Amino acid sequence: MSLVAQLLLRAMGVTTLATDLNPYRIKFGRSLGLDVMHADELELRMQDQSKADAVIDTVGNQIDTAIQFVRRGGRILLFGFNGDYHYQLPVKYFLVNAISIIAAGEYNQHFPRALRMAGMLPELGKLVTQYYPLEAYPAAFDSLLNDPSAPTIKSVFMPNPKYL
Repeated sequence: MSLVAQLLLRAMGVTTLATDLNPYRIKFGRSLGLDVMHADELELRMQDQSKADAVIDTVGNQIDTAIQFVRRGGRILLFGFNGDYHYQLPVKYFLVNAISIIAAGEYNQHFPRALRMAGMLPELGKLVTQYYPLEAYPAAFDSLLNDPSAPTIKSVFMPNPKYL
């Protein structure tokens, strides 16, 4: 989702920076002209820059990282979901620094607009790197969930394998 967010924001004229742990996804993002780096490099990179106006957590477990890099008065957008992640909110820090948290959990009402915007981003098609017949879902999910370094960006399951 990070690459999708970056493509959309770039089309809107917003400067972005993303982190990832998977070298394949980093290289892939860079091939699209996006600014993507390994998460371990972020602190060094941000030393020479001002903090971000907004930080989007597309993973669902990065609030602690986000508050390190968002500016006073900035926003943290919660977009990813990780059911095992818990974070004790330092309320005073958020109040004193006027940091807003925005939860992006309501998608239904925005779907038509999202589809229109997706139609304006031909790069989105490049994000699909794997196609599977629908019957192969057990092996595909096993690979996707158990190999975080897999060379995959987005996968599509096809109900009719003759189109693969």
